[in-house]
Amino acid sequence: MKSITKTTPNPALAQAHRKPPPTPEAAANRWGAFRKKGKKQQTREYLLAEQHSLCGYTEVNLLRFEHGMHIEHIAPKAVNPTRTFDYENLIVSALDSQSLGLFIREDRFGGHFKLNKFDEEKFISPLMSNSESYFRYQSNGHISPAAALNSIDEERANYTIDLLNLNASFLVAQRRGWFDELFETIDDIQERVLTREQQLLKLKQFAQAELSTESERLSSYYSVTKFVLSKFLDE
Repeated sequence: MKSITKTTPNPALAQAHRKPPPTPEAAANRWGAFRKKGKKQQTREYLLAEQHSLCGYTEVNLLRFEHGMHIEHIAPKAVNPTRTFDYENLIVSALDSQSLGLFIREDRFGGHFKLNKFDEEKFISPLMSNSESYFRYQSNGHISPAAALNSIDEERANYTIDLLNLNASFLVAQRRGWFDELFETIDDIQERVLTREQQLLKLKQFAQAELSTESERLSSYYSVTKFVLSKFLDE
């Protein structure tokens, strides 16, 4: 889960947040009106830019994802309606409402699996500066708690994985495929380039290109890429 650094909210959202809705019903109504006025689209563009086009939970590249996206309330509107227009509570996440029918309940993921379940004390938010350190990515496509966690943080990692269904079959298959693609590229560079020094240079350049956060759009599964390629940056 790549950590997200929040920027300045768009003016329409900031204006709406000055008078937060007090109840879940008011939150639903005002969020619906916000959408009808086209202000959600503007907010989504702000979120996409600061997230380098990645889903805040799954790291799917949303501009290449065929099943859409939605603006996600980390603390759900029904749980904390006063944070409905709080920019610090919003990310953009995979799956739009129109695509939900393509996934049975147990295969959904992210906010559309979390729904209104939320324990802030247990949840590892992508807005935490160290969110990446809680998880380990395996070459079989699965995500698990990082090895060095204490028992409390391991429980938090497991809670977050389960709450977001980060080991949904679709995500596991996609991450496994990306692992394979990265390893194939590494093997190809090592086979094509004759000297060890040249190999290391090419691998370092490949790692720099894939991991540079200067890019507006990052490849899907950034944490997998970082797990596989970061060692070449130090060579």
